[in-house]
Amino acid sequence: GALTARAPTFTDLPPLPERPAATGAKVVSCSSREPGEGEADHLVDGDLDTIWHSQYGTTMGKFPYTIVVELQKETVLKGLTTYARQTGVNGYVRGYRVETSRDGETWDRPVEGELEPTPAAQDILFFKPVTAKFYRFTALSNHASDNEHASMAEIETIE
Repeated sequence: GALTARAPTFTDLPPLPERPAATGAKVVSCSSREPGEGEADHLVDGDLDTIWHSQYGTTMGKFPYTIVVELQKETVLKGLTTYARQTGVNGYVRGYRVETSRDGETWDRPVEGELEPTPAAQDILFFKPVTAKFYRFTALSNHASDNEHASMAEIETIE
């Protein structure tokens, strides 16, 4: 018989990494989000299948995009782990800045850098451990040259 091409099924995809339960972190502010599919609280829901996405519907967002996350309690942080969206590449964040705060008002700047265009986990390590109750993630640019989209599946703390 003739060979027929077969569409890949979900069983052909590599398994997602083991995920810890959601930590009780909550997004307290976000400068741009796409209502519905791209809500900012998707960044801390423990689900790699949901994403935050900058606004692209009625109004296009423009870099930079800033998201503030409040932790349940003051925590000694060594850094953050980011996960880009797991399907599609639109909005892969390139340049970023991460700041931390104990009170949500006074911020220090532990690190700036660039993320790779990959759905794999990427660690952002601070120069030294920082005690914080809040962190502010700012997306400065993406890996595309033709748009100002930003998206991400998840951000977790490294303690």
